[in-house]
Amino acid sequence: MFIEKIFKTLSKSDKKEFLLFLGRKKRKDNRKDIEISKALMSDMSPKVDNANNYHAIRNRIKKELIVFIFLKQIENDNTGESELLNEINLCRFLFNNQLEKEAWGYLLKVEKKALKIQNYNGLYATYMLMLEYSYSDEYINIAETIEKKNTIKNYLDNEEKLIDTLAIVRNKLHHFKVEAKTQSLTNLIEDFKSKIDLNHPSFYQYPKQVCNYLELVRGSLLYNRDIRELEPIALDLYNKTKAQDSFTKHNVSYKIKILYILCHALYRNYKFEECLTYLDEIEKSLSSVKLGYLNHYYAKIASLQSSIYFLSNNISQAIETLEVFFNSKTKINTKDELNLKLSLLTYYAYNKEYRKANRFFIQMHHSNGWYKKLMGQEWVFKKNSIEMLLQFEMGKDDIALNRINAIIKNNKELTDLTQYKDVIYFLKLFKKYIEDPTSITSKDLLNVSKDDSIESADNEIKKTAFYSWFMAKVQNKDPYEVLMAYTQTD
Repeated sequence: MFIEKIFKTLSKSDKKEFLLFLGRKKRKDNRKDIEISKALMSDMSPKVDNANNYHAIRNRIKKELIVFIFLKQIENDNTGESELLNEINLCRFLFNNQLEKEAWGYLLKVEKKALKIQNYNGLYATYMLMLEYSYSDEYINIAETIEKKNTIKNYLDNEEKLIDTLAIVRNKLHHFKVEAKTQSLTNLIEDFKSKIDLNHPSFYQYPKQVCNYLELVRGSLLYNRDIRELEPIALDLYNKTKAQDSFTKHNVSYKIKILYILCHALYRNYKFEECLTYLDEIEKSLSSVKLGYLNHYYAKIASLQSSIYFLSNNISQAIETLEVFFNSKTKINTKDELNLKLSLLTYYAYNKEYRKANRFFIQMHHSNGWYKKLMGQEWVFKKNSIEMLLQFEMGKDDIALNRINAIIKNNKELTDLTQYKDVIYFLKLFKKYIEDPTSITSKDLLNVSKDDSIESADNEIKKTAFYSWFMAKVQNKDPYEVLMAYTQTD
């Protein structure tokens, strides 16, 4: 399935280009590799006469596809990294073929380029190559080159320590989602700070390092449920890096990631106007470069924008934002697409457009197992909960009850997690409400809302939306009005 999955990521023009690339060596009709590629691109099963021949052809297609993608990456690489690595290889080729003068001239240009685009792996490789062939040029200052190499090595060592620490935090976050066990990560962060001087101006000259550090802090705060403390940290890091003019077109991906983390922090603190301002900054940065791998940020922007409108008493604008995005046919991955659809479903339900919401559910034709494998159990839990509420709104109480029973039964491992205990409790209360609406009062829900799990700093907005919707049913009020009243007092 390797080839098929890669083909799905290619645009129509890329597919046509690959077929031409595949046929570049041998120009003849009835090329079996081209025939099979066309079939796989169209999700069709190729006609196979000989299993061994088919396997050999697939291997040839795979090798050509890898080369094609490599060349496309170089073509679309605005960072200059791919070109830099190719030029270093060219210098080694020149050295190996006794063209020392040409090699040194080119290698000095490579050094300047690596410094300009802040590619320190490439710069380190450049200095190592200079030292390796220093005997071939008497004018090369070996001591100075070693000093430069060691300076870069120090930066790379610090970056390595940061990535190691970040890996530990990510691992703990992963296990936290499964086990809900927390322990302070303060010592881990402080240990990293002791190795790198965050107050030194040079730290902010490297956006990649700043970005990785910010992600480390974010992971730690998420893990310890202090996510609202992220905003001032993110803002300070971004402003200090920007003040040193460290952001360039070559490191724009790190600028965008820093800005997105900042936007999400502002969003979690209900600072919507500031969030929209920085989202606009992300859009401007995206429009200035052509980096296909950054396209997923368009989905993230649309998601945050629509959610802000939704929580700002402008549900129509929230719906329009996502509908316009889907109509724009911006290329995004399946995960981003499903997350946006889940948000749109929520907005449709709150706007009482139940038929539109139901059509979306009908389009989600895969099994829960398939979605769980791709999106995770938490996403499936949310999807099924929204579907249950939709069935109830459409007057299908029996189906809604069956959905609740299935959700509780199929998510037993979530019921022991602290962050889900209140949601499971809501589901059980709602089941009781469907069976007998008079058996549940506002007091039953208000008692739960006073618990730390509802009003905690890291309370998810989707959880708030579910709570408000249920409260509206009990109080016989409009769900969106209740949600607005609840969020305004947050």
